[in-house]
Amino acid sequence: MATSNINTPQKISIGQRFGRWEVLDNTVKHNKHFAALCRCECGAEGIVRIAKLLLGKSQSCGCLRNDNLTTHGHTANAIRVDSHEYWIWNSMVQRCTNPKNAGYMNYGGRGIGLDPRWSVFENFFADMGRRPTIWHSVERIKNEEGYNQDNCRWATRKDQNRNKRNNRFITAGGVTKCLMEWAEDLGGSHATIIMRIKNGWTEEEAVTTPIRKFKKNRELSP
Repeated sequence: MATSNINTPQKISIGQRFGRWEVLDNTVKHNKHFAALCRCECGAEGIVRIAKLLLGKSQSCGCLRNDNLTTHGHTANAIRVDSHEYWIWNSMVQRCTNPKNAGYMNYGGRGIGLDPRWSVFENFFADMGRRPTIWHSVERIKNEEGYNQDNCRWATRKDQNRNKRNNRFITAGGVTKCLMEWAEDLGGSHATIIMRIKNGWTEEEAVTTPIRKFKKNRELSP
């Protein structure tokens, strides 16, 4: 009897999570196998075979194993190199300085540099401190500038999505926000705003006109 091949890109989707991995790109080929570019909760990125994700054989960049084997985090007088902050720092350095890193093309390869002071983990940690929650990683405030104390902060994935280079920003009533923020203010989806604009609405009308809803809280088409 024929069995389905789980090692195919159709079996996983972008944004899907496997343990600590989050899928960024499901169309990667690695050693003739279907693979995915993934980002770990600690901030590290890596290419993982789809079959290993689906079978649960890969659930993190390795930090999960370290968590299980060590007392994780920092001590009062020393910085532990098995901490999430260390893994986030190491991933940042690799993206900016290592041409063999999967993320280099979008970082060091396009001129996103690293403050020389931050080439030492202790300096990075002194400037940034501990991340507020396990969902926080390093975000650059200005996308075209590099990693340094003035341009970086701890941010969640939701915060970072709002700060992407390809985000659409709309100004209405003298206020500028990204599309997702306007949608949240309206209590609807960004797709509704986009549809309104495609139908000839001005951007200001699209983001300020209340969305009519059914009793079951389903949006009506504008």
